[in-house]
Amino acid sequence: MKKLLCIAAVFVLAACGKAEEPKAAQSSPQLTSQDAVPAAPPKPTHLYSLEEEGEYGYEPGLSEDERKAGKAASALIMVRYLGVKDGTHTVLMAVGNGATDTFSCKSPCEFIKSRIAVNGQVIKSETVRNPGNAVISAVMIDAMNGQLKPYRSSPRL
Repeated sequence: MKKLLCIAAVFVLAACGKAEEPKAAQSSPQLTSQDAVPAAPPKPTHLYSLEEEGEYGYEPGLSEDERKAGKAASALIMVRYLGVKDGTHTVLMAVGNGATDTFSCKSPCEFIKSRIAVNGQVIKSETVRNPGNAVISAVMIDAMNGQLKPYRSSPRL
């Protein structure tokens, strides 16, 4: 008789549990598309960090010495995209004191040509293998992928 009561109790408890499931499922709130968490905005397809007045800013990495000194970030390297001519992309970077460095490369950009000029006079020209992990590499990737617009000087107000 005890066995029969135990088996009956098991069946009753099991049946009670099953009867509860639909209620629990019915009482849980249903998510709608309006309740869904908004998706994160798409990641940019360009590598520059800032575009300002036709110039593009790229963030250089910190050296080990800079990290040890507690430096958290470096100043942006600003470049002007001069455009593409005969498949060669060209960018200009102001170095300071009237000096500029003009970089150019042709797809697939294995080599980058650098021309340093002071007050318009070229003082050094060299061609180096594209390191792939330098700021100029990121600039050239953006240029070849159509992410940069040619620089147009804006009239001063």
